Order: sequence, then C-alpha cells, then structure tokens
Amino acid sequence: MPASSFAGNKHLCGRPLPLACLNKTAENESEQIRVPNGRRKKTSDRMVLVIIGIDVAMALAIAGIVTCSITCYWKKRRRSRERKRELKRYDYGVEREEEGELVCFEGCKGFAKVDELLKASAEMLGKGSVGTTYKVLLDGGDVVVVKRVREWRRKKEIHGLLREIGGLRHFNIVSLRAFYCSKDELLLVYDFLPNGSLHSLLHGDRGPGRTPLDWTTRLKLASSAAQGLAFLHSYNKSKLFHGHLTSSNIIVDHSGNACIADTGLHQLLPAPSSSNNAYKSPEQMHNNTTTTPTNKQQRKFLQKCDVYSFGVILLEILTGKMPAGEGETSLVKWVQRVVREEWTWEVFDFELLRYKEMEGEMMALLNVALLCLTTVPSDRPKMGMVHKIIEDVRMKGGREGRGSNSPLNSTPPSESTPNYTSS
Repeated sequence: MPASSFAGNKHLCGRPLPLACLNKTAENESEQIRVPNGRRKKTSDRMVLVIIGIDVAMALAIAGIVTCSITCYWKKRRRSRERKRELKRYDYGVEREEEGELVCFEGCKGFAKVDELLKASAEMLGKGSVGTTYKVLLDGGDVVVVKRVREWRRKKEIHGLLREIGGLRHFNIVSLRAFYCSKDELLLVYDFLPNGSLHSLLHGDRGPGRTPLDWTTRLKLASSAAQGLAFLHSYNKSKLFHGHLTSSNIIVDHSGNACIADTGLHQLLPAPSSSNNAYKSPEQMHNNTTTTPTNKQQRKFLQKCDVYSFGVILLEILTGKMPAGEGETSLVKWVQRVVREEWTWEVFDFELLRYKEMEGEMMALLNVALLCLTTVPSDRPKMGMVHKIIEDVRMKGGREGRGSNSPLNSTPPSESTPNYTSS
C-alpha cells in the first residue's frame, strides 16, 4: 500500500513511512514470540529429562559390564592360582575329573582319562582282601594291571603316600603308573608282568607234568626280591616299608627277576588286614601294628616286620611248602623244629633232591632265613645285608644259568642297579 494510505497518523512508523521505529519493532517482535517460547521451554525440559534418563541407563549398563568383567577376571585368576598350587604340590600331570582325580606318574601311557581305562577290555586276575585285580588291554595295545581297592582311608591321608610310592623306580619293584581317587572309587594302575607270582611258581600245579623250579632260578628270585625290598627300605631316606609282603605279591618279570608288588598298599586300608597271618611277625600279631607310621622309630620297627615276612618267603623257596600248615602248625615252627633235631635235608623241597651238590648253598640260604625270623626285631638284619649275603652265595657257587631247565628267561636285567645303603 502507498504511504498516503497512512496519512494523518504521526505515530505510525516503518515502511513505507519515512519514520523508522527500531524500539517499537523489538517490542512487537517480543510480543509476537512470547507464547510460542513458553511452549518450547516445556518441550525442552522434557527432552532434558529423557536425555538424562538415557545417560543414567547407559552409565548403569557400563558399570554392570565392568563389574561382571572384573568378577570373571578374578575368578579365572583364582582358579589359575589353585591349579598352579596343585601342580606344584604333586609335580605330576593331573587330569581333573568331575568327581575325582586321575594322577599319572612317569611312564604312564595308553590312556589320558579314567573313562578310557574303565571302558577298555579287562580280564579279572583275582580277588583278595584288599580288592579285585584286573588285566586291562588298552586301545593302543598297552597292557596294565588295575587294582580296584574295596575300602581305603580318607583322600587326604592316602594322597601323600601314593605320591611317594608313585615316585619309586627300580627294576625289582613293580611301578605304580597312575591312580584315580574319588569319593566312591580308588583305582591303582601298575605295570603288567607276564610270568606270574612266586607263589604260583612254587605251589601251582604240583602234580604230573609240572616243570620243577630249579635251584638256580630260586636263588635268583630270592636275591632280586631282597634287592627290591632293600631299595624300598632305603629309598630317599624316607624309611618306607611294604607292610604285607607275601610270595603272592612277588611278581616275575620278562627276564625272570622278582619284583615287589603292592608296595605300601595295606597302609591305605582303614583297618589292618587279618589275611595271611603266617607272614606276620610275632610283634605284629601281638600289637597289630600295620597302620601308617607316625614317626621314624615306628617305620624302622615295621621294616623289621618286612624282614620277618621275607624270612618266611625264603622258607617257601627252600621247602616248597605253603607258609601255613595243618591246624596251628606253621611253616616257621616246623622248620625250626626240624633244624633243631638235625633232620636238615628233610627241610628242603623234594624237587631239589637232584641238586645235592648245592646243599651248601641251600644251607646258607636256610641260615639267612632263620636269621630273618629271629623273635627279637632288633636282632634281624637289614635287607641290604640280606641281599649282600644271598648275592655272595650265588657268586661263590658260580653256577648261575648252568643246568637250569626253568621255564623262565634267565637273562640278567639290562638296567643298572641303583645305589642304596646296606648298613
């Protein structure tokens, strides 16, 4: 519209009029935006609250993630520390199982988990007072012996002993290769030796068709068994002992050497075994002391009990008789009576009659046996000395391997003999 349309209104300002109205324009503009600005303020407050809520939620989420991460990290680190402590304690490979623990020692092969052991083909070798023994053929072709123990002491009490036994390495001791211990199961895994026990060789199939066990082989078995027991008694100055030595747990290896089996096994039992009392010394029968030793003196005492048991085994080798006779008559009492009445030759096994030229060696071994069977424990020799005397008898005779028709291989062991004290 032209300026003439607004003539006569002197206070009017702004185009197309010549009067500028700066202050008035600002006022009018302020009035124009007053109401919309209030609405914008309310909208802005809501947005701020929403943004704050989102920020808080994100902060809580981040804090939760950080907390979970830290917790998982420390749990993992604690488990790692516990694992390292276990490995440091046993110094062996440990396979953790859900309910138990498979501990493997040097030379263990053919299985990595207890399930592989339990699912393998097995043949029962026999049952005893301790448990059941199986011959197990593993998938890779290796053969082991697994002994399933019926009852045992608490896990904490037997773990240290089994660890110590698992460290024994000598060619006259059957090696413990692994054990599995859980709440309901104790399995002991040993090397398998093919030629049976001394007990079966002496007393099995005593009838027509039997191949007699010749004198040279008997003397060799006596010497190697004595060597194994001597090593056990002096191992690492720990004063270990067997605890239940019999002719049944002296096993013959591929080379015809005797190996001590079930070392320390009866120390794992909750109560002393009453089986095979014919091998127990008088003080054992009186005190019933076959529990795990608590001090060095008691261990030495139980080593002397092993010496007595070995004396009974020497009588079995010499006489071919079982250790317990009819009724209350024991082999020890019978031999002592015969020797006292000077019917000496009647002591020896009739299968040895063809070796009369070796009667001096037999008499020497009989004297060693009687020395081991002395009533007073302190009067019995140490096994190192017993082995030395038997070896002197063998070497003096100079007839090892001559005139022998034994079914066993008489090849000497290729492994060098470890040092042990004989004092």
